[in-house]
Amino acid sequence: MITIIVVSVLVSFCIFAAVLIVLLKVRTPRYRIQAEQVKSILEMVLCGQASSNDWQLFLSFEIRDNPYLDDIRKRCVEIDELEYRNPGTNIYLFTSSGLEQLRELLTELTCHMDAE
Repeated sequence: MITIIVVSVLVSFCIFAAVLIVLLKVRTPRYRIQAEQVKSILEMVLCGQASSNDWQLFLSFEIRDNPYLDDIRKRCVEIDELEYRNPGTNIYLFTSSGLEQLRELLTELTCHMDAE
């Protein structure tokens, strides 16, 4: 009887240890945005195809693995704070000034991508 209890405890401990090791070794997945994705969202905004949700999702996540892309994102946040408008019946999320600023960012990003 005691042998069964000891074996059960050892098996339970081994299973627990195995699960713990697996959880420690496996990292949580990370979303890494690439320059092509930033370019795509900017193009979608400029063409009037991006939804407000698409835009806000892009703005809300810091891009930690690429300081250049995060700088672009931060500049987009600044443009958003000054030039964003409720789309309502208009397909564009920004004023004409905001769209021009985003067009300049897109041009800069494209030149940066070509240089890499």
